[in-house]
Amino acid sequence: PASGGGMNNTPQAPMVAPDDDSISGRYYRSPLASRAICTLAAFVYLTSVLLFPTIAMDLQCCPIKILQLQLHRLLLSPLAIASLLNLLIGILVFVQIGVQFERQFGTLGFFFLFNLLNLVANLTFTVSALLLAPLFPDSGLLSRSACAGGLWGPVLGFLVIQTQRSAQPNISFCGLFNVPTKLYPLFLVLLFSLLGSPVLDNLCGLLAGYLFVKGYMSRIMPKEEVFTRWEAHAWLSDLYRAPGYISWTG
Repeated sequence: PASGGGMNNTPQAPMVAPDDDSISGRYYRSPLASRAICTLAAFVYLTSVLLFPTIAMDLQCCPIKILQLQLHRLLLSPLAIASLLNLLIGILVFVQIGVQFERQFGTLGFFFLFNLLNLVANLTFTVSALLLAPLFPDSGLLSRSACAGGLWGPVLGFLVIQTQRSAQPNISFCGLFNVPTKLYPLFLVLLFSLLGSPVLDNLCGLLAGYLFVKGYMSRIMPKEEVFTRWEAHAWLSDLYRAPGYISWTG
């Protein structure tokens, strides 16, 4: 990707010692937005286990609740993780793909794109569930168990963008067999569905990624100059001085 020349005068985040191999050193060397999202997800999960058991349910994207104008769910649903296994796997996968995108788009650009993919996926999920529920009354699309949440929606969106832009023809699945790169996200959704994962919210995550790749979000995604102006604001000075902050590179 082209280098963003407008970023040269932006104060850079302090460097964590590269030879610091402690857990703290590794933590603060990771990109800021990816680190913050994973930390928040872990914090919300621990809070739900130790203090407030219903907090995850209060953050899930549930179509009926969206109709009741609980709109915070549209943005906060990635933090609604119901089990320790989902948390660990979600963070493991998200860190791998999130770090790559944050290094390309910068911290502000990546965080904006993360929320954009999540919002589009949740809006699509809400509308689809409301339209399909009368046609399939026994599907439980409007039940509490069918709500969307967790990091998988945005992860699938990022995975679509990554695979559709990749020149690599195939991706190895756990070293067992190769899957055509451009079909890899669809393969994962099929695999998840066979393992009991909800299908609709995963498909909506894929759709958000395809909409971005096809350029339908180009008018919503700010250009480099916008991020340049944002980073020039004094109220963001603490942010871009934080360890792991990355400037936009396009």
